[in-house]
Amino acid sequence: SSSFEQQLLSLETVVNNLEKGQLPLEDALKQFEVGIKLTRSCQKALQDAQSKMDKLLQAYNIETSQDKTGLTKNVEIAAKFDLNEGV
Repeated sequence: SSSFEQQLLSLETVVNNLEKGQLPLEDALKQFEVGIKLTRSCQKALQDAQSKMDKLLQAYNIETSQDKTGLTKNVEIAAKFDLNEGV
């Protein structure tokens, strides 16, 4: 399984290829499908990371403020902890 960063780079490549508008229709459709799968995978990884951060912040009784997207602004606090460790 590729990392989030690798998937994001792949998604950027797909988007760039599609934006150029030079792919044959069949190839463009295949690239679009790949892009959708990468987008879903990246969204899931971000949701999982947010959930893990929320659990860590809650475990350490850290108050957080949230922006309009619901993402925690205090990510620098969570970054001090090893997010690969289970809570």
